[in-house]
This record gives sequence, structure tokens and C-alpha cells, in this order.
Amino acid sequence: MKYKVGIKKTEEGYSIWVPGLPGCWSEGKTEEEALENIKDAIYAYLETRELLLKDKSIISKYVEVGSLEMPSLPGINHRKAVKTFKKAGFWIVRQGKHIVMTNGEIIITIPRANPTNS
Repeated sequence: MKYKVGIKKTEEGYSIWVPGLPGCWSEGKTEEEALENIKDAIYAYLETRELLLKDKSIISKYVEVGSLEMPSLPGINHRKAVKTFKKAGFWIVRQGKHIVMTNGEIIITIPRANPTNS
């Protein structure tokens, strides 16, 4: 399956996101690394979405929203992002090269500053 991605050169390397999967983004020092990293982010995102949809207490509905570009957040490391999202009611559902968090409705992927093999 193919997904359209957006990619942008930044001071730190490349920021990359999937417009069709809100909150699914990654980064890399090179464009090639960013493209490889987004594959892992997409897989983690889809896996988490399927787990959430198996929960019978969750009702799925569709709403139309405008497209937003996923910004690069220079100076924000993954630990600070996780801490901030936890305060906002999100929890971690998967960890690997990307940390996947959800609040039961929204799924976000956060690339690790120093990816681990999981």
C-alpha cells in the first residue's frame, strides 16, 4: 500500500508526515532516513488504530476537517513531547523507533531522538 507523504528540509534534517494519517510524522537526518522512518511510523499508527477500533466501547464517526501541515518542532525532544501529551490526557500504546500515543480518539506518532530497536 502506498501513502502520500510531505517532506520538508529543516535545520535538523528532514521532517516528514502523512497527510492522510493525522498525527503520523517522523524525521531523519537525510531524506532517505526520513522516508525509512515514516514507514515505521505508518505501521505503528495503523497497528494502534486497529487496536483502538477493536474496543467495543469506542464509537467511530467521520467528521470533515481541513488539512494542516505537520510542523517540525525544533528544540523539542521526544521526552518533553511525551510528558506534554501525557498532561493533555494521552497515553503510550507502543514504543519503538516511534512512540505512539492516543487519547482514545486521536493517534499521534513521536519520533525518538535516539531510536531503539524494538
